[in-house]
Order: sequence, then C-alpha cells, then structure tokens
Amino acid sequence: MSKTKENSNPLAGYGAMQAENVERLNLLGTAFVENIGKMNTEVLRFLGERLQEDLKTQHALMQCHDVARMSEIQSAFLKTAFEQYTAETGKMVQMGMQIVEDTLKPGTAR
Repeated sequence: MSKTKENSNPLAGYGAMQAENVERLNLLGTAFVENIGKMNTEVLRFLGERLQEDLKTQHALMQCHDVARMSEIQSAFLKTAFEQYTAETGKMVQMGMQIVEDTLKPGTAR
C-alpha cells in the first residue's frame, strides 16, 4: 500500500486542532486561564517544598549512625509529608472550586 502525501505527515491537521483548542479557551474566558496558571504555580511551589524536605531527610539519614535515630527521622519525614500533602490537597480543592466559580460568573466567558 502506498501512502499519500497527506497521510504520511504526522502533523497534518495539527494547526486546525490548535485553532480549535484556542477557540475553546476563548470560550472559557481569561478567568479560567488565569486560575489554571495560579494552580500550576502552586503545584510547582509545593513540589519544590517537598523536594527540599526529601533532600533534608536524605542528608539526615546519611549522617545517622544510630538505628533508633534513623527511625525517628523516617517517622518525622512521613508525618511531615502526610501533613503537607493533606494541606496541599485542601488548597487544590479550593483552587478548583474557585476556577469553577470564576469561570461560570456571568461576563467572564468571552
């Protein structure tokens, strides 16, 4: 079977698809896009914070020469991680609710 020129280009139709996606974003309005940006920023901030905790814990474990102290370090790490992930989940839920609220406000969609 021979491929036609149109079928052989994996990017054929990509421009039309992008235009369609941009139009969908326009329908949602700027409030949606701005809030998604805020949410993405928060996710990156949280991941950076968690990475710092991970590195701090790894450093403490590498310096540790006592099994009991190692257990304490690991327990503290897990407790902190649980608390941080729980708090972050709450933030994400709140931000998601704000996105819906702001997006559905009259006059926010373009």
